[in-house]
Amino acid sequence: MDRFPDLFVLQIGASPNLQAEVQGDPWHSNCASTRILDRLPGDQLLQLGVRHGTKDKFSEMKTDDRIIEISDLKERVQTNGIYLNLQLDAFDPSFVHATGTLEQGGWYWNEFKKLIAAVPWDQVRGVEISGLIPERDESAYSSLMAAKAVREIMLSLGKWPSSSSLSLLTWVSFKVDINRRLPAS
Repeated sequence: MDRFPDLFVLQIGASPNLQAEVQGDPWHSNCASTRILDRLPGDQLLQLGVRHGTKDKFSEMKTDDRIIEISDLKERVQTNGIYLNLQLDAFDPSFVHATGTLEQGGWYWNEFKKLIAAVPWDQVRGVEISGLIPERDESAYSSLMAAKAVREIMLSLGKWPSSSSLSLLTWVSFKVDINRRLPAS
């Protein structure tokens, strides 16, 4: 955020991640949007697909005009760069069930493809994909869908020639976070 102070963060997922701390940890994944708002103005955090949370958190997001639809994306994102945070719980749990938030009403593949088409990929400076819990994925279908989402994003990033504003930072920042649970010792 220091290198790109006008960066937009596009947080896509079921939860708003607006907790101040979880069990004393201010860096828990449920606090991610709060930490972003510590560093960026509220109008630079856009939240898409949120359907789980308290009335107060939804009120806060609506007051700050942070909740958007896919159709609003190009209008709301300026040309200052985007950090895309895709949490796999954006998908409906009947489709991708191995996540931490099993909240009905999420996306299916066609909605995700609409997102892929709407993102101005030449403005993307970093991508993070998180939320897969392999231990809950007995059928491996969630893992397959996560891999498919990663592939679609990488193909979309790869469409931009090196002469575009796509920087090496995009590729360095691209990561997949798989929430692995270690057995208690």
